[in-house]
Amino acid sequence: MSYIIKITPEMKQQFHSEAAEHLNNFEKMLMLLEKDHGSRDALRSAFRDIHSIKGNSDYLGIKDINILSHELEDLMDDLRSSRIPVSRDVLAVLFEGLDLLRDMNRRIRDNDYEETDISPIRERISQAKTLCFESPKCNFGTPPAEGELPPAESFADGLEQEIKVNLEKIDTFMRRVSELTLARNILNYLTEKGTSQKQGTEWRGELRKVSSDINRITDNLHADVMKLRMVKIGTLFERLPRIVRDLSHQSGKDIELYMSGGETELERKTAEQLIDPLIHLIRNAVDHGIEPPDERKHQGKPRAGLITVKACQEANYAVIDVADDGTGLDAKRIREAALRKKIVSESVLMSMTDKEIIDLVFMPGFSTLSGATKISGRGVGLDIVKSNILAMRGSISLSGDRDIGTRVELRIPVSMSVSDVLLTGAAGRQYAFPFSSILKSIKVRRNKIRYLNHTEAVVYDGKIFPVRHLGDILGITEIKTLRQQDSSEEIAVILLGSGNRVRGVAVDAILKRESILIKPLEKCLGKIKEFSGSVLLGDGNIALVIDPAGLEK
Repeated sequence: MSYIIKITPEMKQQFHSEAAEHLNNFEKMLMLLEKDHGSRDALRSAFRDIHSIKGNSDYLGIKDINILSHELEDLMDDLRSSRIPVSRDVLAVLFEGLDLLRDMNRRIRDNDYEETDISPIRERISQAKTLCFESPKCNFGTPPAEGELPPAESFADGLEQEIKVNLEKIDTFMRRVSELTLARNILNYLTEKGTSQKQGTEWRGELRKVSSDINRITDNLHADVMKLRMVKIGTLFERLPRIVRDLSHQSGKDIELYMSGGETELERKTAEQLIDPLIHLIRNAVDHGIEPPDERKHQGKPRAGLITVKACQEANYAVIDVADDGTGLDAKRIREAALRKKIVSESVLMSMTDKEIIDLVFMPGFSTLSGATKISGRGVGLDIVKSNILAMRGSISLSGDRDIGTRVELRIPVSMSVSDVLLTGAAGRQYAFPFSSILKSIKVRRNKIRYLNHTEAVVYDGKIFPVRHLGDILGITEIKTLRQQDSSEEIAVILLGSGNRVRGVAVDAILKRESILIKPLEKCLGKIKEFSGSVLLGDGNIALVIDPAGLEK
């Protein structure tokens, strides 16, 4: 059965947004109740959320959502008034109802909204209310086996299309636009004045000032707009506890989740693209990393495994760490799996280091498991995760030790829109350095360059940094040495920060700073680690964008 919702698209969007917020909070409260059955605050908050959804859906005439939310509200009222106890079985029914409401809400914006059959969940709610009222043990059977996790669309419910803007930010925009309008009017006046006067010296000076003002205002407007496009990564983290909870139930493993760095910000589009890789890494940690409780106890580990998700910002990159304290990485086992699946030949494996062998897990079709599982056996491997991260101009690295744990580090550009770069010249070509990765650009005399462990180095601010010419790093020119004992010629050196390391890169010339749109490299060029993208310059030429992390060798 289907019917057309007789409401405007704007009303449907408003309902969807408000319901998504209520459902997210309802989920948080259920998670709290699962840990503390006696939390009265969680019960009251969850009741208010489901009550609001019931009221809004009734006003708009969304029948199935209204009926289901009404049934869930009655069940929550029985829990709130202690007529029935909070139990694992009752919470399972509430989670089931939550997921169904979330799916219905995700489709509510469709022109033809297809009504959902809610009779099975209504029957389970009725069982919970009846049997739990009659028996304190409240055991009315095992809930249906949990299947696939909610799709990424559900995971991204918090990333709404609408933006709630603080009034102070609106005032700031109005002030910027007023300044820009004034500068435009002055520019128009000077243009008319300049065409009617032969004496143009004073006019040109005023024109340069107006041009400078317009550039400043435009930069400020761009920065303000970028702030509006940013979302806290905590918006994604908020859904991870539920995912870990469901995976824990499916796998029969006890798992705890620790998260930090939720205040780290990403551009909204970047955050959306991060959802699938993040979900897969969590699944991978549960399936391949965390051991069963009895096995962990035998190894002297806590019965509950620990998954840690941390985020921080380094220069223009958001760094996300996903770590577990499980089986870790066993190079020998990975080597055997690579041979068994014919990922690489034995002769090639013999020449590979342990780090190179571990990186084989990013190869298509690789797995150390003999068969697929319900959790991660979905035909999507770490190779897809890596491809998605590279498409975002990011990087992924893997580390860990056997029986200790595994750590995956993602480095994602905070923004994939217009960025500030420093244009430089080297070996007759132009290269762009991300401005956010530059600590300082300095001039160094050739006779002041030192040697440190057979490597040339520069001294700045009392510290010593290794230095190489960009042409030498890229292999496009042969620079034997930067140091010349008898030369006081100055060369340009850019001090780059990558992770915890700082290094100097010498170039032939520093040209200018420019705000420009960085485009990712084509897939066929994605393995060139020294570059993260390309830019189209004002004169029509193309410059490659240097990836500071890729210069490490």
